[in-house]
Amino acid sequence: MMNKSMILGVVALFALPAAGLAQTVTLLNENFDELTPQLAATQVGAFHTIAGTNVDIFGPGFPMAAPDLCRNRQGQPSGHCVDMNGTANSGPNGNPQGILVSNQTFTLEPGNSYHLTFDLSGSGRNANGMQDLGFCPTCVETSLTASFGNDSISLFRLASLASGLTHFLDPTVNVPTPASIVFRSDTPGDVGMLLDNIRLTCTGPTCTRVGETVPEPATVGLMVLGLLGAGFAGRRRRN
Repeated sequence: MMNKSMILGVVALFALPAAGLAQTVTLLNENFDELTPQLAATQVGAFHTIAGTNVDIFGPGFPMAAPDLCRNRQGQPSGHCVDMNGTANSGPNGNPQGILVSNQTFTLEPGNSYHLTFDLSGSGRNANGMQDLGFCPTCVETSLTASFGNDSISLFRLASLASGLTHFLDPTVNVPTPASIVFRSDTPGDVGMLLDNIRLTCTGPTCTRVGETVPEPATVGLMVLGLLGAGFAGRRRRN
């Protein structure tokens, strides 16, 4: 009868091909609900602002006692969100247009599919920064550019309380490529798009979660040979 070491070796041998099988893992998931609503924020969960810009973190009753400005893709209240146009006269250069960059740099690997999704909704405010719950002929059109890897997309939205929309980027690469997630407001003034529910997933043979590594096939093979060798050596000693 095979001893335990041999059994483990055989199991590991059959598990070897599984190291190269495609899997889907979540690399980033940020909904901003853990943050405190505030104006002119520069650290926003998994993101930070750059170039002297800032963003506003909205939540129920904030700002201006306005409820439910944050909306998900079904148009329902979604907790906290980020107004991509921050507060004027804040930051080193007083520029309220936000530029958000992910704190983490992701390495895009060939053979994997990276899927970035996020929700956008209008701010529900007019050009004077006041809330407007109904039709708003004076509402401003806001725009935002999102980029990740080699892909980018420009989005335009009338600042109203219409239902949120989900957008996605799905880049592919031919060589390992470091990439950050970037959201940039393209609209001057205090009225910007509301960003929420940012999620990055990876599907492929070498996808890893933060802090994890996928063993190289050669490394796994050596481990299997070691286990098999230990099993045969133990069996030979008993004989």
